[in-house]
Amino acid sequence: MTNTLSPKSRRHFLIMVALLLSGVAGLSARVSADEAGIVVSDARIRWLPGELPLAGYMTLENRGERGRHLVGASSEWFGRIMMHRSVEESDQSHMVMSKRVGIDPAATVHFAPGGYHLMLMKRQWPIKVGASVPVTLQFDDGEPLTVNFQVVGAAAP
Repeated sequence: MTNTLSPKSRRHFLIMVALLLSGVAGLSARVSADEAGIVVSDARIRWLPGELPLAGYMTLENRGERGRHLVGASSEWFGRIMMHRSVEESDQSHMVMSKRVGIDPAATVHFAPGGYHLMLMKRQWPIKVGASVPVTLQFDDGEPLTVNFQVVGAAAP
């Protein structure tokens, strides 16, 4: 059997196989916006039943040389996505809407329970644990970055 793929095609094929295997194995996939220097890892959505809003979490790392701002997110799977931050004031916890989340050069920002998170509202289709949902992150320079978020159970860390 002879190999008929060009070196470039073979490299692309191997990258696709590696990405597929990392998703199957449950490894934390990394997605990069090359020009922007933003790397996203551990992108997940915490599933809840019914029509309850879902929460999206991820880690954003700025490997670029300039500060960046995440200014929004969208997905055809949801009617609306907002960025929130959980804060504690006077022993009370509440959410505050965030219009921009800054990511300094060489910095990492965690979207995690008790801090920044995406609020995913108005599901357009039923969503199940194990699904992969594309979410497009919008940055201040207009450069979008689409990331597949893994849907995890409500008890997942």
